Amino acid sequence: MSENFGLANWKVRLNSFIASAQNNPIFVAAALGVLLALGGGFYWYRTNTIKREQAAHTILVDILSQYDQAAQGKAQWDDVINMAQAGYDKFSTTSVAPYMLAAHIDALVAQDKKQEAAEKLDLMLSRIGTNSSLYDLYKLKQVLVKLDINNQDAVALEELQKLAQATSGNFSDAAQYYLGLYYQNSGDQQKAIQAWQPLMALNTNATDENGRSPWATMVEAKMNGLA
Repeated sequence: MSENFGLANWKVRLNSFIASAQNNPIFVAAALGVLLALGGGFYWYRTNTIKREQAAHTILVDILSQYDQAAQGKAQWDDVINMAQAGYDKFSTTSVAPYMLAAHIDALVAQDKKQEAAEKLDLMLSRIGTNSSLYDLYKLKQVLVKLDINNQDAVALEELQKLAQATSGNFSDAAQYYLGLYYQNSGDQQKAIQAWQPLMALNTNATDENGRSPWATMVEAKMNGLA
C-alpha cells in the first residue's frame, strides 16, 4: 500500500482537515445549520406522529361508540362501515388502524357480507403481523368467515384443522371447539368427538380452575347434552 493511502497518513490528513475546519467560521456555521435542520426535522416528525396518534384515537372512540349503537339497534351498520373506512383511510399508518379494521369487519359480518369481511381480514392480518398476540384470534375469525363462503369452505376447513393442531397457537383450543362444532353441524358426530378429545384432555389434566379451558367446558356441556 502506498504512503498516500496508508492508515496512519489518512488519520493525519483527517485531523489536519478537522483542525483547519474548526477555525473556519463558514464551515462551523454550515455544520451548525445541518445539526439544527436534523434536530428540527426529528422534532417535527415526533410531534406530528404524536398528534396523528391522538387524532386517530379520537376517531376510534367515535367508531366504537357508533358500533355500540348499531349493536343495540340504535344506529345503522353502514354508518359504522363508513366511519371505519374513512378513519382507516386517513390514519392507516397509526397504531390503532387495525382496530378500525376490526370494527369494519364486525359490521360487515353483521350485514352478512362475508366475502368483503374475509378481504378486510386479509388486510388486517397483514397489518398486525404474525408476532401480534391478536394474529391467531383474527386468523381464526377469518377461517370461520370463509367456512360460510361456498367457494372457500374447503380451503377454510384445512386452515381450521391446522389451527386446531397447532401447538404454539394462542387460540388452538378455540379452533378445536369450532372444528368439532363444524363436524357436528355436518352430521359427523364421530369426527366431532375426535376433534374435541384434545379439549377434553385439557380440563381432565388441569390442576386448578386457571388451567381449565372455557372452550373445553363448552364441549363438556355439549357432550352431556346440556347445550
